Order: sequence, then structure tokens, then C-alpha cells
Amino acid sequence: GSEMCIRDSSNRELFLKIYPAYFPVMMVYSVTLMMWPPLVTEIRSFNFPYLDDTQWWSLILLFCYAAMDCVGRFFVGCLPACLNKNNIFLFSIIRSLIIIPICCSVKGVIFTNDCFSIIFVCVLGASNGYLGSTSIMMVNEWCDTQDEIGHAGVITGFVINFALAIGA
Repeated sequence: GSEMCIRDSSNRELFLKIYPAYFPVMMVYSVTLMMWPPLVTEIRSFNFPYLDDTQWWSLILLFCYAAMDCVGRFFVGCLPACLNKNNIFLFSIIRSLIIIPICCSVKGVIFTNDCFSIIFVCVLGASNGYLGSTSIMMVNEWCDTQDEIGHAGVITGFVINFALAIGA
């Protein structure tokens, strides 16, 4: 009984210590699920309307997203020197601004060329792969011990699922 109270207390203390690390995780995963797949599949082809009629365009965009998500995850090991635990939140905020051009593509405003749609979806996918993975890895940088890292991993799993639920 008392061991459980100590564990709950230490998890609470750990969460209060590292909670800033969870803002980028929440931002990346909730914003991604707001846009993918709902907005991405609503973008229509401006140059090849028959791709909409045959429903291939949304599949092409979903493929572009998935491929670039993998590419983004592949480059996680190549962290730029400017990205660290203290500023990743800014990168996740900047990344969330991709919703503006994607919404413009959905509404057929300004960006009425299929090249723009592909570029925006690729940026969304690559940034999800890279920043999503990097933000999770940077949670560990807020921890001091291996024991804290283990507990932070459990909390991170909850935070990711919570962010996905918010985005959905």
C-alpha cells in the first residue's frame, strides 16, 4: 500500500518536473491528427480533375504523407545544432502553421495548383516524422536518472494517446 503511494507521488513529482517536454509532443500529434487524414483527403486536384472522380488524388496525397513521414523519421539521428529541449516547442508551433496553406488548398484559395498540395502534404508528413520522433526523444533530456527516463516513457505514452484523442 505505502509503496504504491510513494510510486504515485514520485510519478507526480516527475511529471511536474518534465511537463514542459510534453507540450511539443502534444502539439505535433494533435495538430497532425487534425489535418491528416481529414483535411488531406479533402484537397482536390486542380490540374487533373479526373483523379478526383476516380478517387486516386486522395490516395496519392496519403501516400506522399506516409512516405515523407518515414523520411522524416529516418533523419531523426541528424539533429541540427539549433534544435534542443528548450526550443523544440517553437519548432512545433511553427510546424503547426502548415494548417493555413493546407486549408487554403482545401478551399481552393491561393494555392490552386497540385504542386502546392503535394508540397504541403509532404512537409506535413516529413515534419510529423521528424518532430514527432524528436520531441519524444527530447523528453529524456528533462530526466536526471535512468529510473526517471523509464517512468517518463510511460507518461509519454499517455500524452501521445491524449494528444491523438484531442486531434481526432
